[in-house]
Amino acid sequence: MAIEYSLNISTTQSAEDIARSLRAAALEMDLIPSSTTDADILNGTVTATETWIRVSEQRPNPFNPVVTDFDFSPTVVVWFRMGKETSISLQQDKMIRLVTALLALDESDAILHREYEDIWLLRKNGELTLSNSSDSWTPSRLTSVTTPYERVTHIFK
Repeated sequence: MAIEYSLNISTTQSAEDIARSLRAAALEMDLIPSSTTDADILNGTVTATETWIRVSEQRPNPFNPVVTDFDFSPTVVVWFRMGKETSISLQQDKMIRLVTALLALDESDAILHREYEDIWLLRKNGELTLSNSSDSWTPSRLTSVTTPYERVTHIFK
């Protein structure tokens, strides 16, 4: 079974805008070939670390756990599916770098979680909180976070 993470963002930007920003960050990290297009990111593409990434619109849904538990409505979602042949930890490191790069460009409410079970980060009303989990937030991953944050463990109800 694949390990998947979602970054749900409540933003005024379009999925195309977020894909463009994600592509730029992934190129800077040498995670994707320069021939990768924004459309590739929107349709789903595999990184050099074998993580499948995709950006898409997220339609409003009043029953979405993000809406019911954290009171914001995501408009864009970034999907990360971990590959099976590369270290999960390495893929998570790169995922965190991509997520923090996106969050630096868009100050909207956002949540990064694994399948609505394990919340890695939540930004709500400009305040960033990271999970207390030392497995999720290793010292090297914490160096990717350039904005002030608190350590709080959130759960979906």
